[in-house]
Amino acid sequence: MSRPEPLRIVCLNAFMPGFRVLHDFAARNGHEIVLVVTLPLTSGSRYDEDANPFVVDLPGRTDVLITGKLRTVAAPVVEALQPDVVISAAFPRLIPAEILQIPKYGAINCHPSPLPEGRGPNPARLIYEGDERVAASVHRTAAEFDTGAILA
Repeated sequence: MSRPEPLRIVCLNAFMPGFRVLHDFAARNGHEIVLVVTLPLTSGSRYDEDANPFVVDLPGRTDVLITGKLRTVAAPVVEALQPDVVISAAFPRLIPAEILQIPKYGAINCHPSPLPEGRGPNPARLIYEGDERVAASVHRTAAEFDTGAILA
């Protein structure tokens, strides 16, 4: 059996543990991360404001686009790279259709809770509400938060 062609991946991340999951997957399977899209630091960030900016800890040869303008800035750059797939993990923004329609195989999201119950920007709330499960979901990225078809 021949090995599948390597994928060209655009990652959307804002938190190093989410990036590591995608980076390690790509490295293990011979895929190429062609771009990381992340958000500028803001006072309204969901992540630790005292931590180093996300990009400081990325591998040295990683191409990065820092923008909050996903439709007007990120979409044309992503389109020019012709990725096979867009994968998000730990990215706290809705990904616009202008990006979702670009990749050959679509877009997927790694979500840190079971879906559909853990839908939304605070997946840990299930634990606060008494759910004893700790899980993650991988799903197709759709126009609304965490609504695409669940893959795993």
